[in-house]
Amino acid sequence: MPHKKLLGTIVAAPLLLGISALCATSHAEDAAAKPRIGYSVYDLKQPYFQAYLRGVEAGAQQYGFGKVSVSNERSSESDMVSGSEQLISSKIKALIISPEDPAALPQVERAAKRAGIPIVIGDVGTAGDYWQAFVESNNAGGAAQAAKYLETALSTMPKPHQVAIIALRPSTSVRGPRTDGFVNELKGNPDFKIVVIEDGQETVEGGYSAMAAILAAHPDIQGVYSENDPEAEGASRELLQAHKDPTKAPALVGFNGDPPALQLIQQNKMAATVAQDPYKEGIAAVKAVRDILDGKTPTFTDASVKAIEIPTQVVTSTNVSKFLTAP
Repeated sequence: MPHKKLLGTIVAAPLLLGISALCATSHAEDAAAKPRIGYSVYDLKQPYFQAYLRGVEAGAQQYGFGKVSVSNERSSESDMVSGSEQLISSKIKALIISPEDPAALPQVERAAKRAGIPIVIGDVGTAGDYWQAFVESNNAGGAAQAAKYLETALSTMPKPHQVAIIALRPSTSVRGPRTDGFVNELKGNPDFKIVVIEDGQETVEGGYSAMAAILAAHPDIQGVYSENDPEAEGASRELLQAHKDPTKAPALVGFNGDPPALQLIQQNKMAATVAQDPYKEGIAAVKAVRDILDGKTPTFTDASVKAIEIPTQVVTSTNVSKFLTAP
C-alpha cells in the first residue's frame, strides 16, 4: 500500500504541474488580451496626481483594461512630450494625459493621430484639436465655494472684510476660473474688499513668501484664499510664525484637498480647503476612454467643450475626517 500511494503521488505530480502551468498560461493570456491604456501624469511627487493615478488604475480594472502604462512628466514639458510619445509607440489603445504644459499638447496629439488612438485630457488644460474629452474639476464653482465660506466665516468681524488671493502662475490654465469664480462671487457683496492678489508660484515656498508680503502690506487682513493647497501650506507656516490663527485671523482657505492640507485643517492650522476628487476624475477619464473605444459619446457635462466636470466640496474641521480616509 505505501508503494501504491507513492506511485500515485509520482503520477499525479506531473499532472498537477501541467494543470498549474496551463492555468498560469491562461491567466497570462487573459491579461495580454485586455487592451492597454497609457497615462502621462503631471508629477507623481504631488499627492493630487498620486490619487489621480490610483483612480486611473481603478478605472482600468473596472472598465476591462489591462495594467496601465505610466509616464511621469516630473513637471517637465520635455518629459511630458517624450514620455507620451513613448507610450504611444508602445501600442497602447488610448492615452490619458495630465499635461505639464498644455501648450505642448499639439505635438503629442499629432503622434496619437498618426497612431490612430484617442486622447483624453485629465485636468490642467487643453490645447490643439485632436482630443476627445477633457475631465476636470468645476474650478469656477469651487472658487465660488471658497468665497461663500469666507462670507460666512467673516460675517461677525469688522467691516469691510479685507481679503487676499494667493494665485497660481499666470500660465496655468485653471488660474482664470479659480480667480474669476472667487472674485465674481464677492463682487456683489459690499462688505468685502479684495485688497491684493499675490503670485504664489504654486509651491509651499511661494505661498510662504506671498503670505509674508501680504502681512507686511495688510497686517489686518481677515481672509486669504489660496488657489492651491501647496501655497496654502506655505501661507499657514508664515501665519503661525507671525503668531496668527490661520483658522480665523485671517481665515485661510485652500484649493485641492491634498492630504497635507487636510492634516493642517485637522490640526487647526488652516480653516478650509475646496476639495477636488482626483480619484473620481481618474475613473471618469477611463470611462470616457471606454466609451470612445466602444463608439459611444462620453457623458459630457458641457458637450460644447467636450468637458466632464467633477464637483468640488468644501472641507472644514467638521468633515475633514471623511476626506482623510478617502482613496
